[in-house]
Amino acid sequence: MNDSEEDQADENSTVGKPWITYPEGLQEELWPYCTIRHFPPAGTRLRVSQVKLQPGSPAPVIRHDCSAELTRIIEGQALVYLDGKTHIEKTDSTFFIPPGTAHGFKAIDGVCQLLVIHVPAVPPNEDHAVLSEDFDLGSRP
Repeated sequence: MNDSEEDQADENSTVGKPWITYPEGLQEELWPYCTIRHFPPAGTRLRVSQVKLQPGSPAPVIRHDCSAELTRIIEGQALVYLDGKTHIEKTDSTFFIPPGTAHGFKAIDGVCQLLVIHVPAVPPNEDHAVLSEDFDLGSRP
């Protein structure tokens, strides 16, 4: 990268700067059970994503060994798996999930959208372990 490209990269960086973004401008990642839109990097302290769960999709149990997670349901209802127990939760429910805690979310009665914040910002491929492919095989609490 030459000096001009480096200056342009620094100018376009969102790290350490305020920013505004819109859903259509977010990088989208398709998974078998959801769509994840990652917000621009805010530095090494946190990673923010919007997760769209489709009804009828499998609900894997996952764990993050390096980061804590704060998740808020911003639309819809979800069957939530936290550390061996399931709960039905709705819009505006918020969950703190410490590192190493098994958890999962499954949309019920329509699409469910989550706002997910991981602290610290560890890349998903380095801090995402799938423990089970689907915690809900048709059962409800």
